Parts: sequence; structure tokens; C-alpha cells
Amino acid sequence: MATIRYQIGQEKNIVLERENYTESIFSEQYINALRVTKYLLGEIKGDSLKLISFCGERGDGKTSCMMTVANLLCECAQKGSVRYDFVKEAGFEDIANIKFATLDVIDPSFFDDSHNVIELIVGQMYTEFKQQSRKCDKFGLKNDLLNAFQNVKKNLCVLHDKKLDAINSMQELDVLASSIGLRHHLGKLIERYLEFIGKDVLLISIDDIDLNIKQAYMMCEQIRKYLAVPKCLVLMGVKIDQLKRVIANKFASEIKNPNQTNNSSQIENNDECEIMADKYVTKLLPTSMRIFMPKVYTFINSQIEIRDGKKIVLSARQLKDAVVELIFQKTRFLFYNQLGNISPIVPNNLRELFVLIGLLSVMESVRDSRCEEEKGILESNKNIFKQYFYNIWRDRFNSKVNNQLEKIINFDFGTSLNKEVVRILAENFNSYLKKDYESSKPEEYEIVGKTRESDSSKQLSTASKNILDSI
Repeated sequence: MATIRYQIGQEKNIVLERENYTESIFSEQYINALRVTKYLLGEIKGDSLKLISFCGERGDGKTSCMMTVANLLCECAQKGSVRYDFVKEAGFEDIANIKFATLDVIDPSFFDDSHNVIELIVGQMYTEFKQQSRKCDKFGLKNDLLNAFQNVKKNLCVLHDKKLDAINSMQELDVLASSIGLRHHLGKLIERYLEFIGKDVLLISIDDIDLNIKQAYMMCEQIRKYLAVPKCLVLMGVKIDQLKRVIANKFASEIKNPNQTNNSSQIENNDECEIMADKYVTKLLPTSMRIFMPKVYTFINSQIEIRDGKKIVLSARQLKDAVVELIFQKTRFLFYNQLGNISPIVPNNLRELFVLIGLLSVMESVRDSRCEEEKGILESNKNIFKQYFYNIWRDRFNSKVNNQLEKIINFDFGTSLNKEVVRILAENFNSYLKKDYESSKPEEYEIVGKTRESDSSKQLSTASKNILDSI
């Protein structure tokens, strides 16, 4: 069974796993990534785009999982290593025979109208080439690689519509014509680069491409058109829904008619743009090539291990029990697990879970809440947890529930608070009552359901009014 391992402070950083892959909460994702990689390696010499996407919400662990897979692929060729043993035991020993070259993870937040994903990839390759060239005496190979860099650079200049210096008009036409072959020149560059560093496949990792609202579509187009080359494998971390919205907005801005005043036509255009965006993303990121991140609630029975450096703070406890017990130990607030489930106080997002555990872990423990010396500690812990509860935990809900919670929080203690709680319950009880009757058998509902629902609703309204009047 998977073990959730948390090192205090790790929620701020990427977690790169180097061992215990089978016990990781991402073990299934690692194996799926290896399976897809093996399939794509079968067509690695083709001109199709070979892309694996790691899909999930913010904080689900996409980046950590993607970077661990990249590290796993690059180091699994070392026989006798933990990475090699894991790949072999998973049944993908063929992958261990491939030598992967990797670049630093690409962060799209740095891109603007003047810089794009292809330039950053080429720039990283050139930096590595300069470092390696000092130790290489193969001058012919070095010259071929330099020529490949120059050809790609010329095409990138045309991509930006930049004029090249020191060339005549005929040469400029030649460069313009060669821009059509940018993918060809980039493919040749990657081939020469891999030959120079002694590797087989170039591994490119791109993280959170959907966060760059303005440039996301253009970057996707550059990846689709120019990275569909042999010996190139792309890993991408992405939130699918966000990417679809960004691309749909891009399509909408392209077809928007400033003279159009008909609201129904605008709605039709928006719907059409969403359909187009959905089809575009499905083609770019096929479902069969997606690695979906798990949710925390799928691990409620898994054990959790909390460390502070090398010191074990908590271990050998199930997640569903460990968090509520930790809250009680630090604050004396008591939260109950639902039958066969987990308390709603535990977030269903990995980063949010670690934020909560980290918050509780750094609090001083309260051994006896009745002790005068520890009452100050307890009160401080309670105040910190209340701030978390009011400012972070309740943000998980929609605006309507948040507004109701805000009213409860701002009410004074006493009858006002009780009255507000009863009012909210009274407003929502009718819908729950109706839902219960809708789940009954149709024949029962037709005979007695309407009468019962009507009577119950009437009784509820009367009871709610009496309670509210009496407070």
C-alpha cells in the first residue's frame, strides 16, 4: 500500500523521488508513464508529436510527478541502481537500454511576444554544447552542430519577422523560404546534438503551459508544429480545463465581430469556440497519452509519515485518522471521520493537505489542556487554526456557501448565531427533503409522495418559523 511521505516545508518545493517508487502515492502514475513511453519509443524515429501530459488541478503534484518520471528515464540506464530495478520489475527493461538527454524544465511564465518555447529549448541546448565542447576533440561533429544551430537561428529570426543584417535581397528570400522548413532544421539540430553528447532521445519537460494566458495557444502551436521531430519526447504538466478555456478565449478573440450586437449570436460563437478548443486539446493531448493525478481521498487508508529533517514526527497512522488526531492534539478541536470516509476538514488536494499538516506540525503540542502553563499554548494554537479554517479551508466552497459562512463567522456568539444557523438549515432542508422523495420508488411517489412532501414542507415551514420566533 502507498505511503504518504511529508517532509516539513516540502509543500513549497518540487518533490523529486529517487527511491521507494513502488510505495509512492504516484506509483501507478509512474508505471503508466513508463507504459506510454514504451509505446512512443516505438515511433521515436517518426515525425509525429510524441507527448505525454500530466493532468490535474493546481497542487495535485503534476510537476513533482513529471520531474520524477524525467529523472527516472534519464537514470534508469544505470544497471544496479534503484531506478533500473524499478523499471525492470515493472516490465519495461527495454526503456533502460535507451539513453535520454534532458533539459531544465521549461517555465512558460517567462515567455512573451519576443521569446518562445523553441528559442528556450535551443538556448538550453547551446549552453550545454558550449560546456561539452571544451572536452570534445571531434571538430567535424562540432562544426556540423554549429551549422545546425545557425540554420535554426535564421529560421527563428524569420519566425519573429526580424530582418537579418549583411545579406542581400536574394539571400533574404532564401531564408524566408527556409522558414517553412524550421521543423526540419530543428530535427537535424536535435539529431546532431544527441550524437554530440552521446545520447539517444532528447527529453523536454514543459510545466503549467496553461498559466500563461496570453501565450498559451501560441506555445501549443509551436510545440505541435516544430517538436514533431524524430528522437524528441515531450513531457507536459497541464490543467486540461484551464488550457481549454484559454484556447477558447483565443479563438473567440480571433472571430469576434466588433459590430455584432446580437447576444444570441455571441453565445453561439462562444459555444462553437469551446467545441473547437475541446477538439484542439484532444488532438494535441490524446487521452491515451495523459497521466491523471490522484486525489488525496483515494489514499484515506494509506499510512502517512511526517518527518522534520531526519526526525520522524508521526508514522504508521492511516491518513483519515492521523490528520484529525493531529488537530486534536494541537488544538483540542474534535473532528469526526464520516462512516467509511474521511472528515471534510482534510483537503482533497495534495498541496493543501501538506499545508495543513505543515501548519499543525510546527505547533507546540498540548499534553494537558487543564494545565495552567499550557493554556497559553493551546489558545495560540486555536487562534492559528481558526485563521486557517476561516481564510483557507472555507475557500474550497462556492461563493454561496462562502457568503453563508461569512455571515456565521461575523455574527456574535449567542442567539444571533443560533438564529442564523437555523435560518440556513430551514432554507436548505426543503431541497434535501425533495431529493429524498425523488429517490423513492415511482409508484410510491405517485400515490403518497405528493401528499407527504406537501405536509412535510408545511410542517417544516411552521417549525422553522416557530423556532426563529422563539430565539
